[in-house]
Amino acid sequence: MDDAVLSRLPAAAVRLTPERVARGIAILSGALALWNALTYPSGAGYDAASHREYADFLVQHHRLPYRNETPEYYSPPLYYALAGIADWLGRTVGLADEHKLGQLLNVPVVVGAVLLVAALARLLWPSRRWLPVGAAGFV
Repeated sequence: MDDAVLSRLPAAAVRLTPERVARGIAILSGALALWNALTYPSGAGYDAASHREYADFLVQHHRLPYRNETPEYYSPPLYYALAGIADWLGRTVGLADEHKLGQLLNVPVVVGAVLLVAALARLLWPSRRWLPVGAAGFV
């Protein structure tokens, strides 16, 4: 930008960079995910039971589920292993809703996904400075 234009903008607008806006979108997404995890009942999702079964197979039975044991058998196991450990921890410490910690695991996943998409957009289109902001907002 031209120095004459910059001198007329408020100081906050000058410090507003695409990277900061994308991080702000990630923080807002994380706050929404946190609010959702804290207020939404853990078993209310239409497929919550299937996801719980998958996590239980990994943590309690130490194996992947077979095709007829849960509808989620085809999903990659990393997230379910972490959610199963979080559920086990919730049971161990005596939480009223033992699956709430597994639900809270979604918060860093959401923030990480927004930041990853913004970084990929920045990597793929380096000359388009504001494209990562749009990508982060789209997520």
